[in-house]
Amino acid sequence: MDSWGILVAAADGLCDANYNQVVGNIVSANQGTGIVLRGASNQTLSHNLVANNLCYDNIAPVAFSNADGIYVDSVGGAAICWGNLISGNICRGNQRTGIIVDRPTPPGVLAETTLIGNICQGNAEGIHIYAGVTDSVAIGNSCVANTVADWTDAGTATYKLMNRIGSGAMTPYLDTPGLQVDTNAVADNVMMLVNRVGTGLVRVSVGIADSGGAGYRLLRVPN
Repeated sequence: MDSWGILVAAADGLCDANYNQVVGNIVSANQGTGIVLRGASNQTLSHNLVANNLCYDNIAPVAFSNADGIYVDSVGGAAICWGNLISGNICRGNQRTGIIVDRPTPPGVLAETTLIGNICQGNAEGIHIYAGVTDSVAIGNSCVANTVADWTDAGTATYKLMNRIGSGAMTPYLDTPGLQVDTNAVADNVMMLVNRVGTGLVRVSVGIADSGGAGYRLLRVPN
């Protein structure tokens, strides 16, 4: 039991924190965050790997209430934090957020954080990407049954692909600016929505028999 479980940190004026690996750990019952990647002013935090860890039941004292599963943080002005990979972790039952990518302190940069195949369940929040964070990538993450929010993305230019977000049917979807794939279609509809400019996402449906020529049907969207 400690304030933080595992800390990978740059130190202002002393050292960067690059190319570290935090892999295959069980991080639990800390009085703060399980795993922390932390930048520092005028230093870089880059190309670190946090993978296949189990981060659960990290709970801070009530006065702080800020324990997360995994925390990527750009502390101090002019910190450069980019190219870090968070993959295949299970974050459950943490007091605040399963995985948090926090806002940088200007003129610092927090960019190109990649989140792949993480499971965030039973936390207050699943994944939270803060404003000021840029060019994050989120692929194949599952954020389900978190008590406050499963997914919050206030970042810029986040690319999202095949994440499971929310309870209920928990159907996977492809989330891009122009296309969404789901499994909620009924008869004569297609399991796809397209982003019609000026209208937003609309369901693709199937035309009548032979509408596309003998033996074929056209796909269509509403007027």
